[in-house]
Amino acid sequence: MFYQKCILLSFLGVSVAGAAHTGLRSSVSVVSNSEGSPSIKLGEALGEALGSEATPSTIPDNRNSDRSCDDPSSADESRSGDTYEFQREGERDRICIDSNDNEYDYGEIELDDDKNAEDCATACVKDPDEDTLEHLVGYNWNCKESLCHCLYENDDLTESEESSFDSFDDRNSGSGSVDGTESEDDWRCYKLDDGSSSSSSSSSNDNKSGNRSNSCNPSSVEQNRRGITYAFKRFRSSDQSDQSDQSDRVCTDSSDRKYDYGEEELDGSDEADDCATKCVNKPDRETLEHLVGFDWNCDQSRCRCLYENNTLSDVDKAVFDDFDSDNNGVGSVENTDNENDWRCYRLESTTQDIIASIA
Repeated sequence: MFYQKCILLSFLGVSVAGAAHTGLRSSVSVVSNSEGSPSIKLGEALGEALGSEATPSTIPDNRNSDRSCDDPSSADESRSGDTYEFQREGERDRICIDSNDNEYDYGEIELDDDKNAEDCATACVKDPDEDTLEHLVGYNWNCKESLCHCLYENDDLTESEESSFDSFDDRNSGSGSVDGTESEDDWRCYKLDDGSSSSSSSSSNDNKSGNRSNSCNPSSVEQNRRGITYAFKRFRSSDQSDQSDQSDRVCTDSSDRKYDYGEEELDGSDEADDCATKCVNKPDRETLEHLVGFDWNCDQSRCRCLYENNTLSDVDKAVFDDFDSDNNGVGSVENTDNENDWRCYRLESTTQDIIASIA
């Protein structure tokens, strides 16, 4: 009997092993002989040949298997005056990874069959809200399946943002910009160029555009002073009902109180890293022990180094362009408060460098 089943499958041009492994859908195709005689439904024939266990429901949809995928070497998309430029990394059958070979969290978007890598760039730039967009590092594109994975640094996707995608994976550990690729069939890696998403229109220092780039508001920055590394991370309070509001927030303590601060204007800088540099290197070492983070205004290049209440001395105040010591914030940053165009960065850790001596 099994031999007769094999003959039937051979007549239909189907591999027994392949049919048993993948299953088949009764509606996918019709088989006819070369003379154009009445056709036989493939699924029905195989259902009879292999029995109920082969009743198909999970065969892969290979509607794009014969599609030509000449994916471009680059793609770009604009939003609110910013241009986001992507470059393809590596060869075919690769996905993006960071400098530590970690994959990134992603939101998946299923595109129509006729879409391409440039349409994936459009989806990743135009679909998410602005706050999510700031953490975009690139995308992976699967032409065969028309699947688009918008890539984000670890822990930067909130529940509300994840819900805007067809599916998501937030279990990965990728951070920082794309720094390599690893093998994955049918995928292409597209890296967001460092320094892209810059405004396409000019503006004066007194009337700066509201456009923000990834480099202007990264998810994390580090700064070292005399062998101690200070690590800051963009802070997003978990109790905010509207996570998009995190784009206009300043740091507060667990009782929603703002911190004392020293403020610097950074002469047109558009890098949060420059603000971290000021906060770590500007005050004396004793004052630095009370640093809890910084607030950063990219649009106006203003930097506020945040300290616990009553820890800024008169000497410390004199080294800043301006200061405010009338706030009551104490302890680590735990919440945020509304303030247009600002971003909150919390001091996450301080690490003493280890210097090994060589005998």
